[in-house]
Amino acid sequence: MSDHGKRLWGGRFASAPTEEVLAFMAGRDVAAIRPCDEALVPYDLDGSTAHATMLMECGIIPAESGRRILDGLAAIRAAHDAGEFRLDPALEDVHTNVERELARRIGDEHAAYLHTARSRNDQVLLDMRLWERDVARAIAAEARGLAEVLIALGREHRADIMPGFTHHQHATVTSLGHVLLGFVGGLVRTVERMADWLGRFNRCPLGAVTGYGTTFAIDRECVAELLGFPAIEEVSLDPVQTRGEAEAELVSALELGVQHAASLAGSLILLSTTEFRCITIADGFSTGSSIMPQKRNPDSLEVIKARAASVVGCSAGLRALAGRSLFGYNREQQWSKYIVMDAVREGLPCFGILASVLQTMTVDADRMAALADRGFIGATPLTEALCQERGLAFRVAKTVVERAVALSVAAGSADRVSSEALMQALAEAELPIDVSSDDVRAWQSPELVLSRLTHAGSPGPEAVLAAAEALTSRLGRCQV
Repeated sequence: MSDHGKRLWGGRFASAPTEEVLAFMAGRDVAAIRPCDEALVPYDLDGSTAHATMLMECGIIPAESGRRILDGLAAIRAAHDAGEFRLDPALEDVHTNVERELARRIGDEHAAYLHTARSRNDQVLLDMRLWERDVARAIAAEARGLAEVLIALGREHRADIMPGFTHHQHATVTSLGHVLLGFVGGLVRTVERMADWLGRFNRCPLGAVTGYGTTFAIDRECVAELLGFPAIEEVSLDPVQTRGEAEAELVSALELGVQHAASLAGSLILLSTTEFRCITIADGFSTGSSIMPQKRNPDSLEVIKARAASVVGCSAGLRALAGRSLFGYNREQQWSKYIVMDAVREGLPCFGILASVLQTMTVDADRMAALADRGFIGATPLTEALCQERGLAFRVAKTVVERAVALSVAAGSADRVSSEALMQALAEAELPIDVSSDDVRAWQSPELVLSRLTHAGSPGPEAVLAAAEALTSRLGRCQV
């Protein structure tokens, strides 16, 4: 049976969504979510390896036990990479699982030294900080990738005229390239926020122990260097009692990024509807109906909006965890791990899915151009032309054109100000200005309007190219 036959829809589709896209759209419907600590296994092994190395170098534990610990940890890593090391729920967390497995492999007499000068408090802080460092870089890479796709499409569609909208109504003329570039800045800021996050939180918390240090003469800088941290947390109590702050800031930055993605997704959904018909979403990012044969639903884009909403909820949850307790560690802080992982699982894939939707969509430039000549979209350029070509003050010109719009509507026009309506409005305002019918048509022409938009940041083709170059340079300057 074909994949189409297995599902309740798909007969009208030329191609089916990939497994990755189907999983993205299905969410938690049939797929289980793996335990949080499974994601931390490699980081726990990294931290334990660095910690054991430091204990040996400082002479805190016997060298023979240290060597056995390092060999045992390497063996556990190999088993994990091969899918042979699994967490036992009866052992509570990843830290206990690793320590018990280590004892099984090398004996308690050696494994018992590993937890010297360490608490699960700073151990999980380290695991999470290592995981979050990788996540921050992954978010930056995904946001950068989407931004680059938008920049490329902005260049490609810089001369494709379309209506700009305010309040979901025709506003004035723009180009598809300009609209797409309008979403790049938010993604660039997401990349920049990840760099900012790393500047604040890429610090080693190990050695904080319970928050109050240890009488062992540990070398925290040694561990930081082994794990690629440029610095340590200066005060042992700080990272313990503020657990969740790094997570909250990371998710807040992710939230802003996926909100930009969701906004673009919502716009693409509308532009793909029968009423707009400006773009077509590829089959591979659409779904059908269990009952309606004709349906091609933009589910991938709708799911981006839903996932963005989930990230907003996670962000609020992390902020709510902060404070409200006596200083030091409190158990509710553990929930920050669950919330940040939920946020990343929901939000991180949105950037790549949206980039793929954009790269595979079909654009109907003729349809967009036709829509760009409706709903009096040329009224503002007409107002500006009266200022520039006939010397009227702007407020005077706007009042005249508003009256001309009303007169045009009364005469049965719904798209452009007529020459007759404009001349009547000028006469009513006692403005002895002559404007030819050719000028009235030309000043409202979408093609002419777009060509006259030349200032920096505007929708004009040359301005779009310049903006694309500037955004590319800005992205290049932000290294994460």
